[in-house]
Formats: sequence, C-alpha cells, structure tokens
Amino acid sequence: MNERQRTLLERLEAGEEPGAWATGDWPSAYALRDRGLLIVRRGGGGAVRGEVTEAGRFYLQHGRHPDAPAIAGSGAPSRPPRTSDVDDMTKFCGERVRLVAV
Repeated sequence: MNERQRTLLERLEAGEEPGAWATGDWPSAYALRDRGLLIVRRGGGGAVRGEVTEAGRFYLQHGRHPDAPAIAGSGAPSRPPRTSDVDDMTKFCGERVRLVAV
C-alpha cells in the first residue's frame, strides 16, 4: 500500500466524507476497494460513500492485511543480524557463515 492509499484509509476511518476527496483519491479508493479494505458505494443524486471494512481497520491497527502472514509468528528475524550475531555464529560454527536478511 502506498502513502496516498494509507492516508485516504486513515481519513475515511476518521469520518471524512468522499465529497472532500481530491481527484487523485479515486484511484486510491478503488485500489483499497480491490484489496477489501474499503467499500465504495454510489447512491442517488451522485452521492458517494466510503466505508472502511473490518480488514481496513485491521490494516490501520496492525500495518498489514489480515490475510497476510504475521511476521512475528513466521520465524523471520525482526531486524537484520548485527555484527555481533555474525561473530557469535562464526565462533559457534567454527567458520565464517553468510547471513541473509529475509
């Protein structure tokens, strides 16, 4: 998700009405809709309503889509290895190892 899309999602969650949208917000709204984070409804008289979905609220709270795997539980490192980590691994293995951040 890009910054414009995230900002639009935050504005809608805060209660902004689509009538205040800039022209450039429409592609972002449709991208959010396609990801299941936003519902865009057109009513009578050309009125438009944007509604943040449960998945959209989850994204705003956790920084990821609810269908995406949780990074904390995936076993992936939460930070790149420090030099001391490499040194410790080298001492443990008895040879230089190459660590690759995932």
